[in-house]
Amino acid sequence: MKTPKQYPVYTPKPWGGEFLYCEIPPYYVLKKLCIMQGHRFSLQYHPKKVESWLVVKGRVEIVYNDQTFQAVPGDFIHVPTGTKHRIKALETAEIIEVSSPHLDDIIRLEDDYNRI
Repeated sequence: MKTPKQYPVYTPKPWGGEFLYCEIPPYYVLKKLCIMQGHRFSLQYHPKKVESWLVVKGRVEIVYNDQTFQAVPGDFIHVPTGTKHRIKALETAEIIEVSSPHLDDIIRLEDDYNRI
């Protein structure tokens, strides 16, 4: 018998960290992303994963395909499969992410931390 996962699961990242609150395969995953001011994710896209974000703290800059815009608490952003995206924290930020459960589905195009 498999031991149940104890939530939340915290994973440190070079840009801050993420809390995994639940994983309900094959339906969805719920996370909180904590991004330190001045840091950003890799420019990336997902061949399978679909994400939706709710900004709950801080001001962020979002690259979304060929557009760049700012988002503030209360803003909601949907990221369909194949959309190039990146988040940069203009202030320390927290984002709630609900996504499909494809957690290792990432293609990095650029990365400040030299991750592959």
